[in-house]
Amino acid sequence: MREAPRMDHRSRIAPRIVPRVTQRVTQRVTSTIALVLLVLAGSLLATAGAGAFAAPPPERYMLEGHVALDRSEYRKAANDFRKAAVAYREALAEIESEVENESYAEALYWQAFALHRLGHKRDLQNAAVALMEMKALDYEEERLHSEAMQLATRVKGDLALKGDAQAARELAEMIEEQNDQELKMAALHAMINMNPDRALPILEQMLRNREPGTAAMRRQAIFLIAQGEAEGAEELMIEVARNDPDFEVRQQAVFWLAQAGSEKSLEFLIDVILHSDDPEMQSQAIFALSHHDSERAAEVLQEVASDPAQPQENREAAIFWLGQSGGEEHLLFLRELYSKLEDPELKERVLFGVAQAGQPETAAWLLEIALDENEDLEARKGALFWAGQLGEVPVARMAELYRSLPDREMREQILFVMSQDDSDEALAVMMEIAREEEDFELRKNAVFWIGQHGGEEAEAFLIEIINR
Repeated sequence: MREAPRMDHRSRIAPRIVPRVTQRVTQRVTSTIALVLLVLAGSLLATAGAGAFAAPPPERYMLEGHVALDRSEYRKAANDFRKAAVAYREALAEIESEVENESYAEALYWQAFALHRLGHKRDLQNAAVALMEMKALDYEEERLHSEAMQLATRVKGDLALKGDAQAARELAEMIEEQNDQELKMAALHAMINMNPDRALPILEQMLRNREPGTAAMRRQAIFLIAQGEAEGAEELMIEVARNDPDFEVRQQAVFWLAQAGSEKSLEFLIDVILHSDDPEMQSQAIFALSHHDSERAAEVLQEVASDPAQPQENREAAIFWLGQSGGEEHLLFLRELYSKLEDPELKERVLFGVAQAGQPETAAWLLEIALDENEDLEARKGALFWAGQLGEVPVARMAELYRSLPDREMREQILFVMSQDDSDEALAVMMEIAREEEDFELRKNAVFWIGQHGGEEAEAFLIEIINR
């Protein structure tokens, strides 16, 4: 479930070792530097005879272990934490202390954590031993206890994956007996990687539980099912996607069905898009279908984009994802669709989708739209903008268009498009317009974009304008 515990491995150490002024300093530096400074401070104070503030041996080992963790030096960290654990155990033998007991448990936890990160079978076995030693201790810190239980679950899961039969048995028992849902999910995560067929019935039971407050658990269950390849998993997710009362659970099921890539999941997604009365589920299914690599999926997206009976949002989404796919056949379809559309928002979506595909040859088509006086002005401006964004229209061509187009708004748009070009050539054309254009508003527009362009040449030109 989680690769690292929520408990920060630095958060509980420094306050027991240094005076308050040092604590305030550590809040202003990064974790590793803070810990190194603390170790050095302890060493210097001890050398100076300030024994009251010098870090005693177990706490020094703890600090060194956390520094090693920060550096991903897990072997050294495990050894340092083990030394700290031994030192705390010896201190406990001399005097019973609740603080020392908790410190001893903490040292064992971080030893096991570092060993788990190493991941070798022997290291995992040693981590399990450290956690068993920790379990026998009497301490009151609930968060530490909870994190230790979850770490033990991950250790057992990794041991089971490496063929440890005893760990696999204990993991299965934990799933059957555990009442703590978070811990149970951690155990199931390990089980789904090792034996998905055994984990699926338990996850199915969780999905059947639709009492208030269980939606988060069901969402986690869907994620876990998607990680495995158990027989019957796809049918279960289809049932959840159809019937679960929580939208986010249904949404996750639809998303993971798209990843399955099977004919069964494809037909389900198509059915949702064409027949569902839930717009949000249709939108999610269109997104999922766009990630389904098949001709049938593309055909359905084209059907949705073309169908006037489909909700506007669905058509816009289908157009967007067809453009994102970038396939030549999809671009051809979108260009043909554009000529049939009347809705300006859908036409704008097509222009955007074609441009996002990034095909150089589409720039010529976009310029055709921009120069077509029968087109809506906003569509022409949009087409001109996206043609410029493709970087396939030379500045000289833009300058030519500026001189030939009579419409002021289109000429303003050309200035804006050229302002997006950082080249000296584009700057030169804008400066020429600012000097020679007869329309004052267009000259003012050119001066504005020259100012936005920046650079020494632009600055010199602006000073020239000011000094006239």
